[in-house]
Amino acid sequence: VPVPVPVPVPVPVPVLVPVQVPQVPPVPGVLLAASSGVLRELGVFPPPLPPPPPAPPPPPQPPLPPPPKPQKITKDQQVRAERLALAAEALKTRDPKPRLPSSFDMVDWGAVMAASLEDIVECIRCRGMHYKLASRIQGLLRRIHGERRGKLSLEFLRECPTEHARGYLLSLEGYGVKTTSCILLLGLHRADFPVDVNVGRIR
Repeated sequence: VPVPVPVPVPVPVPVLVPVQVPQVPPVPGVLLAASSGVLRELGVFPPPLPPPPPAPPPPPQPPLPPPPKPQKITKDQQVRAERLALAAEALKTRDPKPRLPSSFDMVDWGAVMAASLEDIVECIRCRGMHYKLASRIQGLLRRIHGERRGKLSLEFLRECPTEHARGYLLSLEGYGVKTTSCILLLGLHRADFPVDVNVGRIR
């Protein structure tokens, strides 16, 4: 009996179509992280170090000192400040020109300012309180000499308003209300009336 011979069946060959696949550049960090994790699991890399401990909190700041208390101004200090303000306004006035002949005297005040304290004491010893008064006279002369730029003259008070002249005189050491009123009335011919303790008793 003849044996049938199988006939080969042709198999279709697939047709390969070239496809362009976009090339993505490798990311070094991702590959390094992936490879590091695998190598760490295999025991090649040591385990990562623990994170550093948190920084300690800053030390507490010391409390701020309390604000300074405002100093109380006494009545005498307030009066003194008002007189100095009036004196500063009076010093802005210039001396009258020409100077009145009646305003000159026979005392050389520059020599008095430059004299020794003992010489002045001998001149006023009969007055009493001579050491205190001698020191006060020289102090007044030095102050006037400095404020009036080398001039020993108070003639500028003739050109000042009465209140400015009064404030300047009261700012001088040893000058009180009565002394100032006498100078304003008798020396500057201003409307003023000196009042002492005895006159103040009249009611």
